[in-house]
Amino acid sequence: MGVLERIESIIRANLNDLLEKPGDPERAFGRLISDMESELADARVQMATAIREEKRLKKLCIENEQSAEEWHRKAILAVQRGKDELAKEALLRKRAASTLAEDYMRESDLHAEVVISLKSALKALEAKIQEAKREENELIMRKRQLEVDRLLGQNGINN
Repeated sequence: MGVLERIESIIRANLNDLLEKPGDPERAFGRLISDMESELADARVQMATAIREEKRLKKLCIENEQSAEEWHRKAILAVQRGKDELAKEALLRKRAASTLAEDYMRESDLHAEVVISLKSALKALEAKIQEAKREENELIMRKRQLEVDRLLGQNGINN
């Protein structure tokens, strides 16, 4: 989950930067949102990669399950023909294919869990980006209102 930790540290660093440094808060918010959106894009790429890998592993699992079934049929056929050595070899290959299928399935399940976690993290990051955009808009509106109030005050116009 390195990408999630990286996103969190970038958000923290940018928020701390925003709070500690006086300056143009609009620019700071813009940079924060830009960084968050960049990390979101990276996380989406990682999620797509994890989904592809999960599908690849499931396919390999199915292929090895089919191979195990084929070796089982060959073992039965060899026994029927009285070729015990061939039957034994076929059963060994069946076991190897079954083991591979189980390994691929376990890996596929792990990737499925990673995908679920990434989807959840992406939704949370998207919500944080939307919140940051709302806060940026509020900040801009407050700044504009202060400028209008200042201009009105300079011109001697009262509300």
